[in-house]
Amino acid sequence: MSKICIIYRSKFGNCKELSQQIASDLSQENEVFLREINEISPEDIVKMQPDLLLVGCRIIIGKPDKNV
Repeated sequence: MSKICIIYRSKFGNCKELSQQIASDLSQENEVFLREINEISPEDIVKMQPDLLLVGCRIIIGKPDKNV
């Protein structure tokens, strides 16, 4: 069983919905932490010691959200 941390930033809800679905699918065989980016600090991520870190954000004119 792996520890997976999924963090996301969602303005209109699409990224949140996708992140929740990915978390749901992965949680069947893994320990999954799902957090919005403004709810977690880098220190929290280090404490979790995840085996995998997934980051999701919206794309604006071909570039990731500058707040991520």
